[in-house]
Amino acid sequence: MPSRNGEVFGELIQLLQGYNVEIRSDAHRAKLLRDARYFHLKGLEQKLIPYEISYNLNRQQSEILVRLEDIRQSGVSFNPDKFASDSESESVSGAQSTGFSPNGLSAASPAPSTASSSAVFRAGYVSYARPYTDDHANSNVLVLEISTGETTSLYLPRCGPRASPSGSLNVNLRATFYNSTLARVTSLFSVVASKMGLPATQPLGLMYLQSGGGVAAQPVSPANSGVSERRVRVRLDTDCALEIDGAAAELGMDGETGCIGIRRIGRERDEWVWGGSKVGDDDASHLRAYDQEAEVEWTVKRAHWRIRVEPTESDGEGSRRMQVILCGVKLEAFTVERTRNSARGFLR
Repeated sequence: MPSRNGEVFGELIQLLQGYNVEIRSDAHRAKLLRDARYFHLKGLEQKLIPYEISYNLNRQQSEILVRLEDIRQSGVSFNPDKFASDSESESVSGAQSTGFSPNGLSAASPAPSTASSSAVFRAGYVSYARPYTDDHANSNVLVLEISTGETTSLYLPRCGPRASPSGSLNVNLRATFYNSTLARVTSLFSVVASKMGLPATQPLGLMYLQSGGGVAAQPVSPANSGVSERRVRVRLDTDCALEIDGAAAELGMDGETGCIGIRRIGRERDEWVWGGSKVGDDDASHLRAYDQEAEVEWTVKRAHWRIRVEPTESDGEGSRRMQVILCGVKLEAFTVERTRNSARGFLR
């Protein structure tokens, strides 16, 4: 066709014929993807998107690393945790949903559950298989990459919590998203809820779309997905690879205070950047109420997340619901604007 590049089209033909084509740069990959989408070569498109499939020996599971913008609804599934007594071998999934969102995911209300209530309230991880390409019967645990610059804020309490008696080190935080990342995260969470067969949480469903009521009147927010609040739950543990202000860091516990925190590593003396020995007065319980409620806000530059879904604690009436938790795999964040400014280069 006159409007398309003949060289790029020739490389697409080679790929369709089974030959390998060397991806020379990100710009070259973008050209191939652009024309694959133009010609509706969906299977080829999925082979061209950046991804990585690997086997995690420590976790005894296969994982797939995919960018948020490349996730497609049909590849998402939910696999509940397995127990020794389990005979189940299939993941819980709901009916297909309809609608449109910026990354091709459905943002419709979740379909009615087709699974038993005991299965619905089982914790587990979200899995993914590339449409038209991967074996959906053996999908991989999804590791989600969010690498769009400065679209994620991470909120930490002013003081680090005390380590649990069990000795496990992890912290539960909150995150918010912005711009297109917010829309894509909200849409992905809605798809997860639909695949799990969770009931819709919006009171009017899709009945008033034409009049601008119901779902159409709701703001774009994870809180409208049915499996999250406005601020998304985040969990970090000692396995999470951290880079704070350009320096390697780790989650640890201060031996004197017994508080969990994040400290820089690789130096003569470890330096706490949050929590740990930083408890203000002698103990966090002595802080003024205002100080206890104060938050520290970090900007996440890039991150890898596993998506876990767990039941919340029962409320006073005994009801429960499922909630998404983003489990940190790798995070790059900065705590002060100076770090961002120093990384900016001069124009040439």
